[in-house]
Amino acid sequence: MLNELACILREGRRFVITTHKHPDGDGLGAMLALGRSLRIAGKETVLLSEEPLTPPFDRMKGAETVLQNYTPNGEPVTLIFLDCADFDRPGKVVESVKGGAQVVNIDHHATNTFFGRYNWVEPEWSSTGELIYRLLQHAGFPIDHEVAENLFIAIQSDTGSFRYENASAAAFSTAAALVGTYGVRPSRCARLILDEYPCARLYLLRSALGTLETHLKGKIAMLTVSLDMYREARASTSDSDTFVDYPRFLSGVEIGVLVRQTADDAYKFSLRSNDFADVAALAKRFGGGGHKRAAGFDAQGRLADLKLLFLDAAAEMLEAHAA
Repeated sequence: MLNELACILREGRRFVITTHKHPDGDGLGAMLALGRSLRIAGKETVLLSEEPLTPPFDRMKGAETVLQNYTPNGEPVTLIFLDCADFDRPGKVVESVKGGAQVVNIDHHATNTFFGRYNWVEPEWSSTGELIYRLLQHAGFPIDHEVAENLFIAIQSDTGSFRYENASAAAFSTAAALVGTYGVRPSRCARLILDEYPCARLYLLRSALGTLETHLKGKIAMLTVSLDMYREARASTSDSDTFVDYPRFLSGVEIGVLVRQTADDAYKFSLRSNDFADVAALAKRFGGGGHKRAAGFDAQGRLADLKLLFLDAAAEMLEAHAA
């Protein structure tokens, strides 16, 4: 597949690149890196995201090039989906491009539906950023400092700063190359994306921690963030992106859960596991997906009812493992 994708990059003239809604460091870093490399190589390239980028991701190099709408002029394009498990993950932002486009799907989610004409899906790889690095190397496309920094942020983000189970030898090797060959500064990347918070984020975290609840003898811990909390803290949705780690940090917890309200009677469940629970399989039961240790799903209904449904499914999983 690498040879085929390399040919597509070399022979194509016009590219549209997108990632999933509510982009994270991996999807966005991979998109910014691939987009810049293609532009340096003289390709016409458009980057699309459903929503405007918010802190901290709007501080990444090249973030100002990401658009929220684009209408092609009729010429054929190659549409590249990055870090998207299915065709609908980017939202409506690519509706005007989908028809007649050659679709390339590059991802590392085990729940990927192989929706593209060309599919490069590697669940064992740490991040989509790592895949893009290998692709650019294989195809002989340029990697400058900006490309390298965004790829490092992609890998750093999806490995939890190299703390998660997916922090493989290959991920460390790629990160070392980005630092040693292209001069990326890990401390700058961490400060840019992970360690510089607005006051609103800390106010929001204070409110979220007050909702902490544990279930199943401490095996599950959960935080909830409501729309009222966002408003009171004057925070954006991105300010809560890493809050799911806090319940996961509790001693004895196997599954950490963050429930974020997205609209009236609409919620996003983010799941993390510490040791054995396959939260991707758990999320899939509710129409979601992700990785074995990190996954999520969207749900609509009364919050108390949704929590009970989730806890019943999680209890079934944990009991099956204990049996």
